[in-house]
Amino acid sequence: MPDSFPHIAIPTKEECLKRLERHVTKEKIGLQDPFFKNRSDTFFKDRLEEFSKNAEKMVTSLIKVDGCRKAEIALDLSVLTLYDLAIFIDDSPSMGKPEHKRILTNAMKEICKIYSLANDNGIKAVRFLNHRQGKKDVKLGDVPVIMDRCAHTGLSRIGTELHRRVLDSLVLKADMSKPLLVIIVTDGTVEGESGTLLPKVIINCIASLKNQTRSHQSVAFQFCRIGDDPESIRFLLELDNHPKLGEHIDCMSELFSLRNIPDSDVNGVPTTSHSVPGTSVPLSELSGSESEDPDPNADPAPDPAPDPKSNAPDPTKWLDERWNVMCKLFLGPLMQHWDDYDDPMNENDLANSDGLDILTKEKDFFEDD
Repeated sequence: MPDSFPHIAIPTKEECLKRLERHVTKEKIGLQDPFFKNRSDTFFKDRLEEFSKNAEKMVTSLIKVDGCRKAEIALDLSVLTLYDLAIFIDDSPSMGKPEHKRILTNAMKEICKIYSLANDNGIKAVRFLNHRQGKKDVKLGDVPVIMDRCAHTGLSRIGTELHRRVLDSLVLKADMSKPLLVIIVTDGTVEGESGTLLPKVIINCIASLKNQTRSHQSVAFQFCRIGDDPESIRFLLELDNHPKLGEHIDCMSELFSLRNIPDSDVNGVPTTSHSVPGTSVPLSELSGSESEDPDPNADPAPDPAPDPKSNAPDPTKWLDERWNVMCKLFLGPLMQHWDDYDDPMNENDLANSDGLDILTKEKDFFEDD
């Protein structure tokens, strides 16, 4: 980690264990019976002890290697050791725009990089909206293969395909050893099905888990929006704020846009050509990542003196925002304080959106369900 960063005490294994215990006993109490209890009175503690070893390695790497400068954030992210992860990618034509593809590529690299610290096997599964061939045990090196499989054809039947390609096999018919976090990356456009089908799929999945005497908290959903279509914004925000769904899902607002994730190389290291906006400081220097030696024949980049009147963002603050984006992405549906983190922005987005009030127009569905 660069000398310019202040010293940060690495959380101990005991602190990691306490954080995992708090998640299971206070934040997601419904996980105890299906995943952390059996006939043995010591099973609960023994299983969390096992996870805490990996959690300790994860927080150490996040702080010492990856440049996370807040121990509290690293501890929150260590809760991912308790979860399997599945990613459902919208590969419809509207997601084929070059900027959408760039944002998705950067997000996938960052997701893989962080989650691989929680699970050595990587992401449990990546599934696509329209392409039939998914991939399991996905790691950082698999991102180019994932992106090549994005078909960018077909309709955006998010509810239909979420059930068929993800929930049916990974939740409803699965022998789950861990709860599952599902990250859905989409522009929010729904085609070829009713706008009420997606929430119905989620509600039915939760009801089925209860009927199977499994916890309704066995699955959680994060919706990551790419793009700024007003109708899509309104649809996802109302989905996020509905009382029957809010406990189980989160939708990232523009405050935590995936656009904030910087371009990076195949190893997930921010590229030296991508400087912090408004500065000449490469991200690789700020994050503590090693970069290739510069070309000795190249002209040195100018390093202008700071302008006190400039509105350019503080580089270290910008890196903090980057970590907030990833915490919101992973932890929004798992922890109330991350779910609530962007509520004022959500309200502003909802008030300013010119999109159709899809869920309100078909509200009878929710009231009858």
